[in-house]
Amino acid sequence: MNWNASDSRWECNVNDGESLCSASAVVLCTGFASKRHVPDIPHMDAFRGQMHHTAVWPQAGVDLEGKRVAVIGTGASGVQLIQEVGKVASHLTVFQRTPNTALPMTNPDVTDLRNEHLRSNFSETKKLIDTTFAGFDYEFTTDDPASMDRQQRLQLYEKLYETGGLHFWLGTYKDVLFKHDLNEEAYQFWRAKTLPRIENSVNQEILAPATKPHPFGTKRISLEQGYFETFNQPNVSLVSLREQSISQLTSSGILTSDGQEHEFDIIVFATGFDSITGGITQISITGTDPKITIEQKWKEGIYTHLGMTTHGFPNLFFTYGPQAPTAFATGPSSAETQGAWIVQTLVHMRDKHIRWIDATREAEEQWRKHINEVADKSLFPLAESWYFGANIPGKPREALNYMGGLPTYRKQIWESVQNGYDGFEMGR
Repeated sequence: MNWNASDSRWECNVNDGESLCSASAVVLCTGFASKRHVPDIPHMDAFRGQMHHTAVWPQAGVDLEGKRVAVIGTGASGVQLIQEVGKVASHLTVFQRTPNTALPMTNPDVTDLRNEHLRSNFSETKKLIDTTFAGFDYEFTTDDPASMDRQQRLQLYEKLYETGGLHFWLGTYKDVLFKHDLNEEAYQFWRAKTLPRIENSVNQEILAPATKPHPFGTKRISLEQGYFETFNQPNVSLVSLREQSISQLTSSGILTSDGQEHEFDIIVFATGFDSITGGITQISITGTDPKITIEQKWKEGIYTHLGMTTHGFPNLFFTYGPQAPTAFATGPSSAETQGAWIVQTLVHMRDKHIRWIDATREAEEQWRKHINEVADKSLFPLAESWYFGANIPGKPREALNYMGGLPTYRKQIWESVQNGYDGFEMGR
C-alpha cells in the first residue's frame, strides 16, 4: 500500500499485482495474532516427518492417531493441543519454556431456562459490559484487600476459582496485578489447587514451581480442561527448556542440549505470534515519506495516536492493534469501541469535505508516553511476555497494549473528537 499525496488516496497492490485498488481511506482489521512466529532452530529443513504450526493447522486435520508427537510451546494453543493430542498419540513429548498458570474452563451446560434468562436480560448485560475494564460481564471486585484478613481473601479466591473461566484473574482484587504480596498470595492459592492434579513430583515443579516464574496474571491466562492431568499419562513426557535447550532438528526429531535425540513422526510449533504489531508490519505500507514503511517507522518503538492512527500515514486506521486495549479487552468490545470512533471520523471527513487526516508527531509521542506510564505502574513489565514483544528476538521491549481499561480509553478517544480532533491535522 502506498499513499498518493497528489489525490489523497491509498494505492493497494494485492498478490504482486494480481489485484489493484484505490481507496480514500483504509482500515486495517488484521488482528493482533495473524503473523505466526517460528523460532530459529538450526537445521529446520532436516526433519523428514511432518511439521505444523498451530496458527496454520490444516483444515482437513492431522492424523495424530498412534503417532510420536512433539509439541513445542505451552501458551494458549499449546494447552488446547496438548490436552487433545495426549488422548490419541502413541507418545507425546511437550517442550515447555514457561509454565502456564492455566485456569479450569469448567464450561457448564447451558439449560434452556438459563438461555432464556440470558436472552431476556441481554440489554442489561450489555450496559454492564460497556462499563467494565475489559468488556466482560463481570469486573474486578471493589473490596479493599487490605481491610480483610487472609482467610477472607482466600474465601473470595475459592469462590472465583470454582466459578471457572477467567474470574480468578479478572474478578479478583485489582491490586493482585499491582502489589507483590497480594500477587504472591494469589499465585500460591493457584499452585495449591494445581499440585494435587499432577502426580509426578518432578512435573509438579516444572508445571507449578514453588517460585513463580513471573507475577501471577502478567502473562495471558489460558483456560484448560484436563491439561494438567494429561501429564499423568504414561504416554506423555515433559521437557523443561529452562533446564535444557533445543540444539537442532535432525532427520528423525529433536536434539537437546544434553545430547539426547528425541524421535518423532510429527513436530508441532505452538510458538505463538509476532503479536499486536505483526499483522500490520508484514504488509508493505509507505506513507507521506515513500522511503519509510510502517515497519521501518516502528522498528525502534511503536508510535500511534489513540491506538488507531500513526503520523505520516494519513487516512490509515487500524483496529485491535498496538497501543489500544486489544489484548486487555474482549474482541467485540474493542471492535465496537474503535469502530464507532473510526466511522464517526470518516463521516466527519465526508461532511466537512476533508480529504486527509493525519496524527501529529507530538500527539503520538504523548500517547506513547502515556501507554508506558500506565503499564509501569503495574507488575506486567516484570514478565517476559508477548504483551511487551519479549517473545520475538530483536523486537523492542515496550508496552504494546493500553492497560488503563476500556472505559478510560473511550473517554480519551472521544475527548479528541469533542476538542476538534485534538492531536490531528486535516486538509481539504
